[in-house]
Amino acid sequence: MVRSAGRKRRSHGGIRLNSIDEPVDEALSPIKLRAKRSTSKLTSDQERLLSPLDLAYDELPTELMAGDDLNLSRWTLVVHDSCLAKLATVQTQIGWPSSNQTADDITPNAIMTLLTDLRKTSPTVPPKQPPTSVTLNLQGAELVSDGGVRHAIAALSIRLHALNLSRTTKLTDDLVRWVAANCKHLREIDLSYMVHLGGMGVCAIGESCPLLHAFSVRGCKHIPEFALLKVAHGCPLLTHYDISHCCHATDLVPRTLASTCHNLQLFYAQGCKEISDTGILSLSNGCPDLLHIDLSRSDFQYKLTDMALLPLSERCKILQHVNVSGCDYLTDAGLSWLAMGCPALAHVNVSHCVKLTDLSLRAVADGCIRLGLLDISGCPRMSDIGLRYLSVHCRDLHTLGLRSTILISDGLSLGRENAQGLAALSHGCKRLQHLDLTKCIRVDDAACKQIGRGFHDLRTLILFGCCSVSSTGVRDVSRQCHKLTLLDLSHCRLVDDTALVAIGGSDGGMPLLQSLRLRECEKVTTAGIQQLCKGCIYIRTLDLAGCHRLDDMALLAICDHLTELQHLWLAGLHSITIIGVSWLADRCINLMELDVTNSAISYMALKPLRAAWKYGDLREHGKVRGIVPKYRAMDMMFLDHYGTCWKAAIRIQCLYRAKVARRDAARRREQALVHWAASKMQSVFRGRQARQYAAVQRMLRRRQHDAATRIQASYRAHVARTLAERLRKQRDRDRYVRMVIRVQSAWRRKKARDVFNSKRLLKQAWEARRQIAAAVLQRAFRAYGWRNRNSLFSTALKAKKAEQQAAANKLQSLYRGRAARLEAQQKRQALKLFERKKEHAAMCLQRVIRRRRENRLHQRRLDEDAAARSAATKIQRRFRRRQDMLSYQLMKIGREFQLRTDAALRLQAAWRRKQGHMAKHMLRVLKDEQYQRRANAATKLQTRWRGRLGRAAAAQAQQAAIQRLVLQTKLENHLATVIQAGWRGQKGRQRYREAVDARKRRWKEVPNAEGTGAKVYFHQDTGEIRHRMPQDLLDLLPKPRCNDCDVEVAMVECGDCGEFFCNDV
Repeated sequence: MVRSAGRKRRSHGGIRLNSIDEPVDEALSPIKLRAKRSTSKLTSDQERLLSPLDLAYDELPTELMAGDDLNLSRWTLVVHDSCLAKLATVQTQIGWPSSNQTADDITPNAIMTLLTDLRKTSPTVPPKQPPTSVTLNLQGAELVSDGGVRHAIAALSIRLHALNLSRTTKLTDDLVRWVAANCKHLREIDLSYMVHLGGMGVCAIGESCPLLHAFSVRGCKHIPEFALLKVAHGCPLLTHYDISHCCHATDLVPRTLASTCHNLQLFYAQGCKEISDTGILSLSNGCPDLLHIDLSRSDFQYKLTDMALLPLSERCKILQHVNVSGCDYLTDAGLSWLAMGCPALAHVNVSHCVKLTDLSLRAVADGCIRLGLLDISGCPRMSDIGLRYLSVHCRDLHTLGLRSTILISDGLSLGRENAQGLAALSHGCKRLQHLDLTKCIRVDDAACKQIGRGFHDLRTLILFGCCSVSSTGVRDVSRQCHKLTLLDLSHCRLVDDTALVAIGGSDGGMPLLQSLRLRECEKVTTAGIQQLCKGCIYIRTLDLAGCHRLDDMALLAICDHLTELQHLWLAGLHSITIIGVSWLADRCINLMELDVTNSAISYMALKPLRAAWKYGDLREHGKVRGIVPKYRAMDMMFLDHYGTCWKAAIRIQCLYRAKVARRDAARRREQALVHWAASKMQSVFRGRQARQYAAVQRMLRRRQHDAATRIQASYRAHVARTLAERLRKQRDRDRYVRMVIRVQSAWRRKKARDVFNSKRLLKQAWEARRQIAAAVLQRAFRAYGWRNRNSLFSTALKAKKAEQQAAANKLQSLYRGRAARLEAQQKRQALKLFERKKEHAAMCLQRVIRRRRENRLHQRRLDEDAAARSAATKIQRRFRRRQDMLSYQLMKIGREFQLRTDAALRLQAAWRRKQGHMAKHMLRVLKDEQYQRRANAATKLQTRWRGRLGRAAAAQAQQAAIQRLVLQTKLENHLATVIQAGWRGQKGRQRYREAVDARKRRWKEVPNAEGTGAKVYFHQDTGEIRHRMPQDLLDLLPKPRCNDCDVEVAMVECGDCGEFFCNDV
């Protein structure tokens, strides 16, 4: 049917953003609609909060209410109880076909279509099944209450597997208890920073949610310890446990986790100052699969020492992330243990651990070759030598924090061949992306040159307080590091316009820069800012505080190029005026932070301009003056950007649909005319074609019949020849089998005779062994009688031997373990020694070559000095001879004095020795008497104790023998039962096969009573008659061979030719 040419298709008028969710109300019944409208009104508090925002949405869009990933964390500014009620309705009535849908996947038109289909569907037709698991994220939802959240969760029921209620100020402990009671299948729950959360709610989760995998109460300082223990006891499947800043947590919490949650992988205890080495020891013993652990703190640092890292290194071999920031009692030994025991470490934060030195970095570099992030900020004992160790092994390092590490420098003081510090790091760690050098006072232009030379993938570079860095260093960095997004040059007073020109240069520079800080860079002028803005148009954060040479022209350059600017600091700029700030208000509408402290801009001058910045508020507090970001300004910007994108999409869709409608109407008119002309021509042509086709079909049918007759005759001849050949081969195969059977029977008779002879000989040998065994048994029985008479002595002797053997085994196991570790350590040391020897040999060769070259020049000087030296030698010889004579006389006098002194000392020593011998003899006599008394008492005690141990060992041996006999009897009975069951099963299966075969043979083939000559099949038990052979008789027939291979049993019959084939064809 052709559409009318005068009828036009209207273009869609688009969707109003404030009424996107109206189709949902139409899908509700009148009763639900009235209830919905009664709850859709905002409260006075909500209206007061939302009225000054002027956002693109005043409530949650409908397209975000569907799917299984309900991530509303960015939308909680406009989420209130009525939105949650609407979300509950959508989730109850609409089952989405796909999961993890976002606003880009679902359009309002699609929602309207689905709701229309839902209304047209009969009430008896069930809706689509909703997703099996749903995630609900209400992080930061400050406008919702307990009732609204209950309504939403009740609609999700058992499908809710993950719930995030962090930073919700109005939700109370009653809601948490209700969630625990109604969501038994909950897998993840996040209750971080909930102000009204209490211990009873946490206890309810531990009692009612046994399937919980992730649990977080970060920042809830008032949670008691018994509630945390309740969760640890009631949720044995926990893999994520976050109790950061829970001040009441002690070592009992990790001890409980170790005893119940053996699959724990993430443990966060940041700021838990009562957790000590004992708790970490228990945790590492019970949770060997631990991946992340955070123990950073600022109080009670003495409770975490190296003994906390030792069990982690011994048992948690797959540990990847460790944060011990602020634990200043850790030393090089603890970090070395951790690095050697956990080779999978990728994230290590040891900032402000002041006792760590370069030895720690060496251990980390040797043991953690996959290290990606390392933070050693505030470790004053680490220097360039430690960075050289990192550069050798840690090739995958991408983040390095060196804040306040004052010994770090470029590392070129010993030459490029022995480079250390940043020079060595730039040579080895090419993948570094984030580098923090805050207050590293030894970093200068040479260090910046090494940074630019080695770190081409650098994204973040912080040089705050590096006073020696000038424009030359910044220029070297900008030539190579083109991917930088954050650069901090605050308090680098030597930086001037040359550096800004290099950063914003067209030949390289940093085109992707988003954040630049130039605080207190006094040499920066307006010309430098102009060049910077031309090359770096993506800057969103710019700090120019303290740059006194800037004026309004710099602000004009910022307005012309940096339209996406969000944060700007102009504190201390006395040359700027309100005119420049008005330019900012006109063009930088996304600006949410502006600092004009200590400048010519007053508070009253900024008042008329504050309406231009939607995401900032005008504030003046003391000397601080300017625009500050509104609460959750970034989320407001996201909502507006989302609405802008929707408006653009709707406009594009409307224009495109109008164009498509006009094009479709013109195409339909043209098709109608073509269809009328083609119909007439086709009717005439089809009649002629039909007559010709009928004549051709008759001729083809005759030819096909003749060809089929010839083919059948040829095929039947081929089948007959194949059958004759097959029968001949079958006769040959049967004759061959008969001959093989005859040979095998003769061989088996021979083997049987040999077996009989061997059995006879074995029987004779067995009789002989039996006689010998009887003699042995008699001898053993006589020995047993003698041992019974001397049981006490033998029992004590055996106990002593067993104790000695156990002690020897223990010593051997300990020695072997220690020997293995020593051997591994010796091998590593030998490898390192070999490398050192190679390096030493190379240096020796170089020294020999240089020495040989220098020796020739030195020999000449030696020859010239030889004559002068010989003359001086003669003079010195005579002088020394005289001196020797005088020294000999003095030595002779001193020797005589020494002899007299020694004689006096010997006399005194002999007298003192005699006195000492007498006192020593008396003391020895007294000690011998005391020792004899103690020895007698110890002998008596040992005799009684050994007698007691012997009696206990004899009783234990007798009990063990009885238990062995009982176990042997049980085992024999069990084996007999198993053998009988197997034999009965085999006989039962055999009887079952015989019964099935007999049942199949009850079918008989009889002639047809109608006299047609065909045969029918009659069942003797049921009386059933079939004209085709039943399946039971077909199973009894021998299966034919394959017509192709003639080896395998045929499984398939060809429907055309009737031949049989195996499965391999």
